[in-house]
Amino acid sequence: MKSTPHDTKSKLAQEAFVALVRTTDCLQSEVHAVLKAHGISGPQYNVLRILRGADPAGLPCQGIADRMITRVPDITRLIDRLLLARMVNREKDVTDRRVVRVRLAPRGRRLLDTLDAPIADIHRTQFSRLSLREIRDMLQILRSLEEQ
Repeated sequence: MKSTPHDTKSKLAQEAFVALVRTTDCLQSEVHAVLKAHGISGPQYNVLRILRGADPAGLPCQGIADRMITRVPDITRLIDRLLLARMVNREKDVTDRRVVRVRLAPRGRRLLDTLDAPIADIHRTQFSRLSLREIRDMLQILRSLEEQ
């Protein structure tokens, strides 16, 4: 039986998907090892980075959930763990007491400051084989896949 262009594209799409997932796992494992050495998980690191970007206003839980790199089923529990570790603060909004805002605590900021250089070094090394043009092309392709 002769394969059609549709079959070929479907097989290549599956191969690309598997390669993307495997590559993501490989790239993440280096970052997760550094985070684990500092006592936090990838999702916790993501929350801290989101809150640093939202300083000084902070964000409600749903605002954090909307910005997460990967979906987290229980953002409240994730924030509770960061609160116990004194990495974040939680307080009622001044203008609307129904809204609870989460802000980066000084301890969380110090941790991020400590992690910035090692994480940047990991990414620099991971992408060192690619030219700037290749990285830009990859970003464009990945963003077009996200838009689906």
